[in-house]
Amino acid sequence: MKKTFLCILLFAATAFAGTDKAQMDSFKKESPVLRNAIGDAVGSVIPGRSYIDLPKASYLEGYGAVITLEVSLGPTRSPFGSPETPEQVRKMVDQRRKEITQKLETVLKQRVGTMQSILPNDSVTIVLYLLNSNPADVPDLPGQIIFTAKKPAQKEDPMQVTVQEF
Repeated sequence: MKKTFLCILLFAATAFAGTDKAQMDSFKKESPVLRNAIGDAVGSVIPGRSYIDLPKASYLEGYGAVITLEVSLGPTRSPFGSPETPEQVRKMVDQRRKEITQKLETVLKQRVGTMQSILPNDSVTIVLYLLNSNPADVPDLPGQIIFTAKKPAQKEDPMQVTVQEF
């Protein structure tokens, strides 16, 4: 009885693994393109080395894709750099945060609908971790911004992106 149950379990596991493998292979092909688009969007807003960590993507079965990256919106204060006032730092960080938010929303709206590895009604989420390199100047900077787009069931349906700050 135990052997029969074990055989059925192994057969079921291999049957389900075959369908997921094709989807995972598709995601592995689409993932670098999406990660590069996200990286380009962030890099166009922040000059120099904006990344603390490059975009990384994971596929969660039953949910969709999750892409994470960490950035610093402003340079760390240094005794050797040009001094900026706290108002200038706040203005720069707020402007960059607004631009990155707009660009990442645009990337999701353009890319999610065309991705073959994301099933209808699955989601793509970008988790943008923000390093506050000047906490005295920008004390209210959120630690992360989460962008979520759900792939519509119909191609004609509009793409909605939700943005949450934590």
